[in-house]
Amino acid sequence: MGGLDAAELGLGSYADWERLADEQLAAGHVFKGLLPRGATTLFSAEAMAGKTAIVSQLAGDAVNGRPFLGFECKEPAAVIWFNSDRTPEKNMVGRLRRTCRSEEELHNLRRLFRPVLREFIPKRVDVDYIRRCTETLRSEARHDGPIIVVLDSLRSCFLQGMPKGAENDSPLIAEALCPIRDLATADDLSPIVLHHNSRGSGTYAGSGMIKGASDATWSLSRKSGADKSYLDFDSREDDAEPYRLEITNTFDGFIGRRVPLKGMSAASDSLFALLPADDEEGWEVAQLCLAANIEDAEARRRLSKGEKAGLVGRVKRGGRVVFFRLVSS
Repeated sequence: MGGLDAAELGLGSYADWERLADEQLAAGHVFKGLLPRGATTLFSAEAMAGKTAIVSQLAGDAVNGRPFLGFECKEPAAVIWFNSDRTPEKNMVGRLRRTCRSEEELHNLRRLFRPVLREFIPKRVDVDYIRRCTETLRSEARHDGPIIVVLDSLRSCFLQGMPKGAENDSPLIAEALCPIRDLATADDLSPIVLHHNSRGSGTYAGSGMIKGASDATWSLSRKSGADKSYLDFDSREDDAEPYRLEITNTFDGFIGRRVPLKGMSAASDSLFALLPADDEEGWEVAQLCLAANIEDAEARRRLSKGEKAGLVGRVKRGGRVVFFRLVSS
């Protein structure tokens, strides 16, 4: 019986994976140990916690090749910013301008920072539009280094016009975010997707697919009126260890230092964050194993631990047992 050959099927070899792995390892990070190249980062926090202000400093440090929160920047990176949340330009300019310490740094900001003007931002941002923006930036700025793409925010960039709670729709989220993740790998981009936390939950709002379609996660928490905030970091990279940064807002900008993780391990927390917060959308163990790339026994052990800690719930649906993330009110 005849069939397609390997090339027509796209059936590669282990050597193909070795080649791709070498390319990805060579790309490294924009900020070593914090922001990987060729990968998507989810940055979530409650409203007014300081996401946009922190990413504004990241942008200013990136275009000037400076360390950010103490993390080394190997080479200057360009930044494309989709301000779909419509943060006033006067606020953005003020934050970005404060990151520049000289006329030369301001020149670098003007050359390598490229906002998409609000009247041109598509109702739903897609891969083709992002790719055209990055190609134009590379050509006009003569920049062949890393590019950070800030998508502010998940709801505004991808879910405009959708019913309330659309972020809980796993297929819809996959349709929006999985192509962005593929684009990041293919074009060596570093998208940062800003998103809101469920109020009082300490974790992002919506389907576990939001985490599942990301390569790294940053979760920011700050008490009202406090001058310090805490950024929890986790990543799919094999050699990456979860950690927490204490971030202090000073006259000269944000300063970060590592502090011990508290309570249940961040690895466990990140596993639970994959689960939907809605029991109607609950996942079976097999789905969680696939999303987290862990064995069945490990998933069951950690789910049991999460249930005892009051972080995970389970329910039977049509003979199936599904698990969901418990969100505090």
